Amino acid sequence: MVPLGCFDTTKQTFQLAPVAQPASGAFFTTFNSAVGAQYGIPTPSKVGAKVNRVNDRLLVGGATANSGDFPATTKDWYEQLEAGTTHPIGFRTSWAQTASISTNGGIGILGAARTSDINLPTFQLAMGGLFATNNDNTTNQQLATAMYAVAFRQPGAGIGTYTGTVGAEIDIANLGNSVQLLPSNVDSPAGHTTALKLNSGAVVPGATTASAALTIGNNGAKFLTGIVMAQTAIAGLTYDGSGNVTGGGASAMRMSVFQTLEWFNTQAGSPSSTITSEVLTPANGQSIRFRDAGTFIGDATGNIPSLLIPYIGGTQTAAGVVQAGQASTPTSFAASPLGGSNADVALRSAGTGKLVLGNASSDYVTVTSAGASTNRVTIGSNGTPAAASMTKTAALGTVIQGATGTISDLNILSAAGGSVLAVPAGTTTVVFSGAIQLPNVTVATLPTCNTAAKGTLVSLTDFNGTAQWNGPIAGGNAGGTQVLLAFCTGSAWTQH
Repeated sequence: MVPLGCFDTTKQTFQLAPVAQPASGAFFTTFNSAVGAQYGIPTPSKVGAKVNRVNDRLLVGGATANSGDFPATTKDWYEQLEAGTTHPIGFRTSWAQTASISTNGGIGILGAARTSDINLPTFQLAMGGLFATNNDNTTNQQLATAMYAVAFRQPGAGIGTYTGTVGAEIDIANLGNSVQLLPSNVDSPAGHTTALKLNSGAVVPGATTASAALTIGNNGAKFLTGIVMAQTAIAGLTYDGSGNVTGGGASAMRMSVFQTLEWFNTQAGSPSSTITSEVLTPANGQSIRFRDAGTFIGDATGNIPSLLIPYIGGTQTAAGVVQAGQASTPTSFAASPLGGSNADVALRSAGTGKLVLGNASSDYVTVTSAGASTNRVTIGSNGTPAAASMTKTAALGTVIQGATGTISDLNILSAAGGSVLAVPAGTTTVVFSGAIQLPNVTVATLPTCNTAAKGTLVSLTDFNGTAQWNGPIAGGNAGGTQVLLAFCTGSAWTQH
């Protein structure tokens, strides 16, 4: 009989002796050999493994320096390192069922598997390692973690080029073709390659919704940055090392429609801010892009902006402009709440600043109504959005109209602030608060008196002859020095 090992009375541990015997590495199982032959499985004489069992704790490599008692009277270097932390006492070699510590600075433990070694007829997973936990203690509540990795960096270490300290690195080498994944098919595309996959449920019947797929926390210290994507990590962009970028369309993150980014400012309650896409038709896709020229809100390609907010740099003196529509085809700027038919658009200046409406060359604005015969500008006060309006109609032309009020329907004020012209509430009377100055004309420059000019009153400055109330004005009356009023009756000018 080959001795399995010897008992170390000093460390109170059993040391395994090297075992030199051939091993099949196959699964220990029995089945009908005729059925197995159909799947290319070896005959029963070659099936089965030599199963070695160690029904005790196992310390390997540098871990053998540990006394193995708890708490350890003799510690290996890792347990000495852990002793200086506030980790739970379970973070120790002396608490481990199996502990392997490298003695050459290399790999402490290695697990590897390949699919070509699978000879079973059913679907299997080739896994380099499997870690599992079961939180089933209902008496003393505990925290269960299937896998925990911790990396320490000591002062002055890991500061050389391409050196550093990493808590966990997952790398994937795809030697085949590249396959795109979409939120709707993260599992189904044949040949897909994923460096890290986070699933919920573990295909366990009755599993309920988990709290989160990924959390970034503070376990006694903070991160400078939450997530960092390397410049060259995502396909679609090329960097020349001087800050110049070529290409485009690098997809850093993909989400399904109606999935929302949320911000919270309290530990509970509703989010304070959200961003959600509810676009169901790809042709109606939208995007927000920040460019040197400003912020573009437009179609999914970012080439057709519907709203442009230009960037105003610290040394730039030009005024900022919000542009709606494309530069070549301006469109209307509209505001309307979802599901509503009425909405206000408010433009307010700060402090004593003025609000100026105009185009690129002048400080005025033209208001048009597409497809309608009436173009209107409505003027009002806060809470009274229709106190007055300026309207252009096909029948009356340009009309300034006041709305019914308790003081007056319409007021025209002087520069000093006093009323010059007013229409009292509920009347059609025009009240002038100052002198009325009529246009000065001569007999020769009197406009044509016809039905359209009926009721016109002007100041005539060169009347020659004997003035007569309601008397006629003819060409022979020119060249004088008398000043009188000329009134158009609809057919002739008369003296007044």
